[in-house]
Amino acid sequence: MVEKSERLDDIEFNIQFTKKALDFIRSKGLKKPSIMINIDYIRTRCCVTPRLVVDLADTVDAGENFLKIETSAGIPIYVRRELIDTVGGNKRSFDIDTTGSWRLERLRAKGFKSNLLTPAHRYLSL
Repeated sequence: MVEKSERLDDIEFNIQFTKKALDFIRSKGLKKPSIMINIDYIRTRCCVTPRLVVDLADTVDAGENFLKIETSAGIPIYVRRELIDTVGGNKRSFDIDTTGSWRLERLRAKGFKSNLLTPAHRYLSL
C-alpha cells in the first residue's frame, strides 16, 4: 500500500492505494493518470439515492467544485468538495481499491459515507 498524508485547506488526508489498484491503473497505459471522485444520483420511483463514482482519466480538467489531492504514488485525486465532509474524523482517510474482475474491474473508494449527505439530497426530484 502507498500512503500519503496531505494537508489542504486545514484538512489532513491519509490516502491508501492497494497494490491491486496501482497495478490496475498502470495496466491502462495512461501518461498522466488521475482519479476523479464524484457523486451521481440514482432515481427510483420514490426517491433519488446518492452514488459514489470513481473515474480514471489521463488528464482531468476539474473545476472549482473539486479539491485536488496530490499523492505519493504520483496520481492526483480530485474529490468533489461536498464529499469531503462524508469522510469522517480529523485525519480524513480513504482507500483506493478495485472491485470486479477481468473486463468488469473498476476502481472504488472506500471510506466515504453516503448516508452523511444531507437528507435533501436523497429526495431531489430530477
